[in-house]
Amino acid sequence: MATPLKHRSSIWNHFQIKRDDVTKATCLYCNVSVSRGSKAVSSKGFTTSNMWTHVKRYHEKELEKDTPGTSSADGGPPPKKQATLEHILEKSVMYDTDDPRAKAITQTIAEQMCVDMEPFDLVNKLGFQRTIKQFCPKYKMVSRPHISENVIPDMYCRVRTKIMELLHELPHITITTDLWTSDASSSVNDFISVTAHGLDKNFELKNYCLEVFPFEGENHSAENIAQNLRQLFQDWHISERVRAVVTDNAPNMGLAITLVGVQRIRCMAHSLQLVLKDAFFEEKINAMITKARSIIGHFGHSTSGRKILTEMQKSHNVPCHVLIQDVVTRWDSTLHALRRLLEQRVAIQASLPHVKCRTELSTEEWLLMEQVVSTLNYFEEATKSISEESACLSDAIPLINSMRKILKQIKNNQETADDSYSSPEYYNFVEILLAGINDRFDYLESEETFILSTTLDPRYKLRTFFLQSTSIEAKRILISLITNRDTHVPVERVESQKKQDETFSGIWSACDSLIKEAEEEEPLSNMSSHPEQEEVESYTRCPNIPMKQDPKNYWSNEDKYPKLKMLAQKYLSYPMSSVASERLFSTAGLIQNDLRNRLSASNLNKLCFLNKNLPKVNFDY
Repeated sequence: MATPLKHRSSIWNHFQIKRDDVTKATCLYCNVSVSRGSKAVSSKGFTTSNMWTHVKRYHEKELEKDTPGTSSADGGPPPKKQATLEHILEKSVMYDTDDPRAKAITQTIAEQMCVDMEPFDLVNKLGFQRTIKQFCPKYKMVSRPHISENVIPDMYCRVRTKIMELLHELPHITITTDLWTSDASSSVNDFISVTAHGLDKNFELKNYCLEVFPFEGENHSAENIAQNLRQLFQDWHISERVRAVVTDNAPNMGLAITLVGVQRIRCMAHSLQLVLKDAFFEEKINAMITKARSIIGHFGHSTSGRKILTEMQKSHNVPCHVLIQDVVTRWDSTLHALRRLLEQRVAIQASLPHVKCRTELSTEEWLLMEQVVSTLNYFEEATKSISEESACLSDAIPLINSMRKILKQIKNNQETADDSYSSPEYYNFVEILLAGINDRFDYLESEETFILSTTLDPRYKLRTFFLQSTSIEAKRILISLITNRDTHVPVERVESQKKQDETFSGIWSACDSLIKEAEEEEPLSNMSSHPEQEEVESYTRCPNIPMKQDPKNYWSNEDKYPKLKMLAQKYLSYPMSSVASERLFSTAGLIQNDLRNRLSASNLNKLCFLNKNLPKVNFDY
C-alpha cells in the first residue's frame, strides 16, 4: 500500500493513497475514492480539501475522536495566525542604546577589544558590523567615542573596585615594577608598571595588574621612582601590606625601594642574563658567535643562497627549517640561533662552497658551539622555571645551588678529560659562568627572606643549602619568630665530600641530588621540650614532599604546624622575578603600536589593566 513519505496533515488518519492511482485517496471508513486534485507532476500539486469535505460530511463522529491538537476545532487544518501591526513594528525597531540587551552586547564588544587588544575603531569595520548584524539584527552599532569615553572607563572603574576588594584578602603583598619607554607614543614616552602578588587564606596564588601609568618626573632618579610608588600604594590602600618589591638590578631602582622603606628583591631572570652576558664576551666564544651570525645573516638576505640551502636540506635529509637570526640583547635568542645552526650543520657545510659567504666555522668552532649549547640548555631551563607565573622565591636557592653543582661537574669533567675531548675555550666559558653565579648570587644564603622562603617550602626545607651555617640559621630564625625569643640551635651536621661523578638531565635532577645527599648526611634530631621549637624540629625532620607537588597545596591542607603555616603564607607569596611587569610592557607595546600612536596614556593604562584583570575576575564585575 502506497503511503506518503511524510504526512503533514491529520487527514491521513482517515485516508490512504490508492495503490494504482496516486491522484486518489481511499476513505478508511467507507472505501470511497476521493480525488486529491488535478493530476500533478509532483506531490506538491495535490490538496486535501476534498478529503476534509468528505470526512466532515459522512464521518463527523470519527473526526471528533482525533487526538487533540492534530486538527483544528472545526475538524480542518489549524489556521495560521496573522501577525498584528504592533508585532510587525516591534520586529523592525532597533534596540535603544540604554536597552539592557543592547548594553550587554556593547559590553561584550568592549571586553573583546580589551582581551584581544583590538582597536576602538573595530566598531567601524565593515566585517565586524556585518557579523554583529547577522547575530543580532536589532542591535545598533555604537560609535568609537562611545566605547572609548563611556564604556571602557565605566568597565575600568568597576573592575578596579573588584580588584581592590580582592586585594583585601591578601595579608602579605609583593610588588613587581619596571620602567618602560614607548617608541610608538606621540605624547607620553615613559611608563612605570606595577603588579601585585600574594596568597589568600586558602593558599591560592593571586596576582593582579595594578597600573601602567605615565612616569612623573624629569628623570628616572631614585627619588622620582620612590615618589611614584608611594603614591600608587596610597591610591590602592596597600601601603601597610607591601612586604617587598621585585625589580631589575638597576642601582636607581634599588635606592628607590630603600627610600620607600620596604625590602628590595633583585629579579633572578635579569641576574642570570647578566651572568651570561659576561660569558659571551669571552674572546673565543664571541668570535664563534660572530661567525655564526654572519652565516645566518647571509642565508637570510640572499635569495639564491636560501634556494641552495633548501636543495641541500632535501638532498641530505635535513629538516627544512629556516635559520634563526638572534637579537643581541636577548641571550635566549642566541641559544635558539646556535641550536638551529647545529641542526642544519650538514646542509650549511654542503651549501657554503656554492654561495658567496666568506665566513666559515672550523671543526673546533662547531665542537665549541655544541658544548656551549649543551650548557646554555641548563640556563634556558632555569630561566623558564623563573619566568613561570607560579614561580616562588623559595626556588631561588635550590635553583642556583643546582646550577652551581652542574657547572662544577662540567669543570671537573673538562679537567680530567683527554686532550682530544678537552677544550680550553669551553673550560674558560664554564669558569666565567661559575664565577658569575658565585658573584651575583653570593647574597642568597645570607638574606633572611630567601632562607625562610626555601625552608618553608616542603620540597626543599633545609636540604638544598650550600652552607651548613645556613641550615642552622634557618632553624634559629624560625624558632625565634614563632616563640618571640632568640634560641641557640646546636650544629647538627658537618661538611662532607660531595659526589663528583654524577651526570644531570636538568636543573631539577641536580636539585634532587642535593636533597638526597643532605638526607644521607642528616642525623636524627633530639626532641625539644618547647612545643614551638618541637614544631620546627618536627617539620624539618620529616621527609620532603616530591618536587612536582605544589607547596601551596601542602600548606593549605596542613594543620600540624599552625605557626609555621602562618609564616608560609607570607614567605611563599614572593615572586622571584619581575617578569610579570615586563610582560605587562609587552602587552602595552602590542596595544600602543605605530597604528595607535595617539592613544592617550590614560586609555593605555585602562586597556592594559582590563586585558590582564578581566580573566582574573572571570568577567564578573
